Amino acid sequence: MLSAAAARGRRTNALNGTFDVGQGLELLLKGTGLRARHLAPGIYAVTLEPRPRPPSTAPVVIQSVPSTQVAAPTSLDELVVTGTRIRRANTTAAAPVTTLSQADLRLSGVLNLEEAINRLPEARADSTQFTNGSDADGRAQINLRNLGHQRTLVLLDGERLAPVQAVDLNIIPAALVRRVDILTGGASTTYGSDAVAGVVNFMLDRDFEGVRIDGGYSVYQHANDDVAVRGVVAEFANIRAPAERVTDGVRKDLTIAAGRRFAGGRGEIALFGAYRSQDPVQWKDRDFSACRIIASEDNGAPSCAVSALYTHHGRFRPLTGPSAGQVFYTGADGAFAPEADRDLYAANTRENFNFMRSDERRSAGAFVNFGASRAAQFRASLLYMKDATYSQFYPYINTAEVPAGGFQVNCRNPFLSPSQAALLCGSAVGSDQLVSTQYTAIMGGPGSRPLRAEAINQDYRISLGLSGEVFDHWHYDLSAIRSTVFSSLSDSNEVDPSRLNKALNVELVDGIPTCVAKLNGTDRACVPADIFRQNGLDPHFYAYAYRDYVWANHYGQTDLIANLSGDLTSYGVKSPWAGQGVAVALGVEYRADSLKQKIDPAALEFEQLSPPLRGRQSVREFYGELQAPIAEGRPWIERLEINAGVRYSNYNTDHSLLATRKYELQYQPTADWLVRASLNKAARAPNISELYTGSTYGVIGLSDPCSGSSPAASLIACQRTGVTAAQYGHIPNCPDQLCQTYGGNGNRSLRPENARTRTIGLVYTPRGLPGFSVSADYYRIAVKGYIGPILADSVFQSCLSTGQDYYCRFVHRSADTGALFGSPATGGYIATGAQNTALLINEGVDVQASYDMSLGALGRLGLNLTGMRLITTGGRSAPDDPLRNCAGYFGPPQCYAPQPLWRHNLAATWRLPWREAVVSLNWRHVGPTRLAANSSALSAGAPPYAYPSFARLEAYDYLDLGISMRLRPGLTIRLVANNLFDLTPPVVPSTFVDGTTNNPNTYTGTYDPLGRDLHLAFSLGF
Repeated sequence: MLSAAAARGRRTNALNGTFDVGQGLELLLKGTGLRARHLAPGIYAVTLEPRPRPPSTAPVVIQSVPSTQVAAPTSLDELVVTGTRIRRANTTAAAPVTTLSQADLRLSGVLNLEEAINRLPEARADSTQFTNGSDADGRAQINLRNLGHQRTLVLLDGERLAPVQAVDLNIIPAALVRRVDILTGGASTTYGSDAVAGVVNFMLDRDFEGVRIDGGYSVYQHANDDVAVRGVVAEFANIRAPAERVTDGVRKDLTIAAGRRFAGGRGEIALFGAYRSQDPVQWKDRDFSACRIIASEDNGAPSCAVSALYTHHGRFRPLTGPSAGQVFYTGADGAFAPEADRDLYAANTRENFNFMRSDERRSAGAFVNFGASRAAQFRASLLYMKDATYSQFYPYINTAEVPAGGFQVNCRNPFLSPSQAALLCGSAVGSDQLVSTQYTAIMGGPGSRPLRAEAINQDYRISLGLSGEVFDHWHYDLSAIRSTVFSSLSDSNEVDPSRLNKALNVELVDGIPTCVAKLNGTDRACVPADIFRQNGLDPHFYAYAYRDYVWANHYGQTDLIANLSGDLTSYGVKSPWAGQGVAVALGVEYRADSLKQKIDPAALEFEQLSPPLRGRQSVREFYGELQAPIAEGRPWIERLEINAGVRYSNYNTDHSLLATRKYELQYQPTADWLVRASLNKAARAPNISELYTGSTYGVIGLSDPCSGSSPAASLIACQRTGVTAAQYGHIPNCPDQLCQTYGGNGNRSLRPENARTRTIGLVYTPRGLPGFSVSADYYRIAVKGYIGPILADSVFQSCLSTGQDYYCRFVHRSADTGALFGSPATGGYIATGAQNTALLINEGVDVQASYDMSLGALGRLGLNLTGMRLITTGGRSAPDDPLRNCAGYFGPPQCYAPQPLWRHNLAATWRLPWREAVVSLNWRHVGPTRLAANSSALSAGAPPYAYPSFARLEAYDYLDLGISMRLRPGLTIRLVANNLFDLTPPVVPSTFVDGTTNNPNTYTGTYDPLGRDLHLAFSLGF
C-alpha cells in the first residue's frame, strides 16, 4: 500500500519473541511514521500515519460527519484488487482468489507461465508446449473451469493483455512477475466480455533499481520402464523401442533487466530483454508413446496400430487397367508385392511426432512511471515478443484422395519393371496410354526432409496511463492499450501432387528418363519420379516437388478506459451503523478488435481455404460499481457489506444493448468468521475470429442412409433431411462414404453467450490460532447459448431421427440429385462450424487453507492447501440432449480429458534463518477417474465397452521439491525437481485421449508426460 519513495530511508524496530500479527506490526512500525491497519481476517495494510493538522485560530465548527485525512499511497499497484475497480484500502474480493507470488513461481521451477497456472485445480491445460499438430499455433493460453480459453480473460496489471483469441502468455516476462491473481467466476461487469470462467491478472515488478539477471537451465529425465507397453512394442519388427533411460528436452532462459529512478525519486524507468529456447522431444523417445495404442472391446488387451495404407514402400491401387481395384506394394526387388503381404510393409506413422515442440522466443520491454504530483501519475509500457515454434512429423505422406481421379502413369515409363508394367498396363505396355492409380506413401529417402509445421507469433503491446487523486476522495484513471499480434502458420516440405503427377509421365530421351511435361514445354523444371522402387526417387525430385504453404492472421485491439472511483464517506453517504461510507466506481470503455488474413495462392489451392477475410468489431460500454458497508463493530455484525455493479455494452455487430450485473455480500458475524456470496450475470460476445474466420469444403466419413435404390431410412425420415418423394430411391451415395461438409469457425450471425455464476463461501480465521485460515466456496457457472462447433455426423443423425429444425437447418442436399455431395452451385453438404449451441456447466467447491507457524531458532513453516471438489462439468450440445456430466470420468464418447472429483496442491514451505534459505515440498494430487463409455448416463445409449485394462485411471500423486539459497548478497540459486519420483503417465488407447489418433496415448495436460523435470536457476542483482 506504500510507494517505494515513501518507504525509502525508514527503518523498522528490532523485534524478538512471539507476537500475534497485529501486535508485532505495531511494535515494528512504532515511531517510523508508518502504521498497520487491520482490513479483514488475515489482511493488513501498511500506510503512512495521518499528518496532524496545524493549530487553527479559526472558530471551532462542529461537523455532523467526522473527517479522516490519510496520506494516499502513490505506487502504481496500490489498492489493486482483482475483480473490482473500486479503490479502497479495505476492499476484499467476494469470491475466492488464488494468488501465486513471485517466490511460488520461482520455487515451482516453471519456464512457461502457463505451467504454473495449469497445475492449479481450477485450471485445465489448453494450448501448451505439449500441443502438437499441423495447426498448433504456438500460443500459451489459460482455460479456467474447463470452459475454454476464450472464456478466460487475461490481464496484465489490471489491463487486457491482448484480443482473447490471440492471447499469448509468452509476451509476459516471467522473471518480472510479482504475483498472479486467479479469480474464477463471472467478472464481465468489471472487465467486459470474455470474463465468464474467470480472470487471471499478472502483476509485474516495475519498481526496482539496479541490474537484475535471471537465468535457468532444465532437462527431463525418464526411465522407460513400462513393461506392458514395451512388451507390446516388441511384437512389431517395424517399431523401435526407445532407450531405457533418457535425458532430453533441454530448456534455457535468460532475462536481463535494469531500472533506475530519476527526478529525485519521482520517476522510474526499467528495461528488460529475455531469451528462451527449448529442444524437442519426440514420441519415439518414450516407450508409452512409441506406437499408437489400440485395444479391442472384448478383452481390452493393448496392441500397436501400424499403417499398411501409408508405408515407406509405397502402396498402389489402380483405378483403370487390367488390375483395377487390386492393391500392390513396392517390393525391394523392383516387383509388386500382393496385398496379402501388407503386414510386411506396414509403418509406424507417428514415431517422429513432437512430444514437446522446438521453440525459440525473444522478448523485450520498457516501463516508465513518473509522479508529477498526487493528481498526475503517468505510466507507460512497451512489450515486444517473437516466438517461433515448429512441430516435426514424418516425411511427406501422399494421401489417397490427392489428386482426384488418381495419378496418371504412362505405359512406356522406363522406371516400370516388366512385371510391374504388365500388371498396370496389360497389353498396352510400351504405349502412350495412361493408367490411373491411387498412390499412397511416406515419401522419404535421400534428399527428403520431414514435414514441418511452423508457427511464428510476433506481439506488440503499448500501454499509456494517467491517474491521480483529485478532490481529496476521488481517484481517476485513464488508460489506452494497443495490442497487435501477427500470427503465421506454414507447412514446409509438402510434395505438390500436381508436380508428382507430371513426374510420373516419363519417357526415355537418349537413354535418360525425361518428363513429358519438360519435352512439351509445360513444365521445364520437372524431375522424373521413380516411385516403383523403395527409395528410388532422385534427390533432385524433392527440390522440384516440395512446396511451402503460408497463411497468416493479423489481430489488433485498441482499448480505451476512463475510470473514476471515490469514497463518499465525507459527503455523508453512509449507513448509520457503519464507520465507512459508500464507495463507487464509474467508467466508460471503448474497445475495437480487428482481423486481417493473408494467405498465399498455393495455400488457398492446396489447403482448400476460403479467400482471406477482413473483419472489425467495436463496442462502447458504460459501467458502475457500488460498495456499501452496512454495519461495523456491532454485536454479531463485525462487518456487513453489499457490493453491486452493472455494465451496458453496445456492439457494432449487434445493435441491441447487452447488460451484465453483479451482486455481492460479505458478512462477518465475528472477527473470526466471514460469509461471502456473489451472483454474476456475465456475457461473452463472439470474438473476431468466431465472426469472420472463413469457411471451406471438407469431407466426413458418413454413409447416406437415404441413398441407393433401397434406402436404409424410411421416406419420412429422409424427408426430414430434405429428400423429395421423387428423389427417394434414386440418390447416389457419397463417394467412398465421404460426404461433403462446408463450414469453418466464422459465423456473423452468432449471438452473445449468457452466463450466470453463483458463489457462496465461508472463511474461518481464528484469532486464537494466529497464522491459520481456511475457506470453502461453492460455485456454479452455467453458460447458455455457448458458441461451439457443430459436428456434421451428429446433426445429420439427429435431423434424420427427430426432424427438429435446430438440426435440419444444417443439412443441405443437392438440388438436382438430393445427394450430400455436389458443386457449390447446386449444394450438397452438411454445414459445420461455430454456432450458438445449448449449455455449458461447471460446478464444484473450492477449498483453501493455510497455516504459518514459527519453528523458533529453525525459522518458519508455512502450509498451504488449494483443492477443488468437482460436482458437475459438461452440459448439452443441443436443446434436447440429456445433461452430460463428466465429473469423475475420462475418455469417449463425450468426456475425453480426465475430470477427477478431487484435485489439490498441498505445499509445505520451510524458511530457514540462514542465508535466506527456503525448502518447499509440493504434493499435487489428481484423483481417480472412470471410463465414460462404461457409464449408462454417458455412453449415449450404446452398450458399455469392456476395455477392462482401461476402465479406470488410478489417482496420481506428484511430489515437487524446490530449494532456494542466497550464496552472497544479491545472488540466489534455486534447484527444483518436479515429478520427483519420475511417474509415468497413464497409458490409454489413443482414441480415448481426444477422439483422434494424433496424440501420444496419454493426457499431456493432466499428467506430467516427460518424467522428472530438473531445473537449475539463479537470480543476480547489483
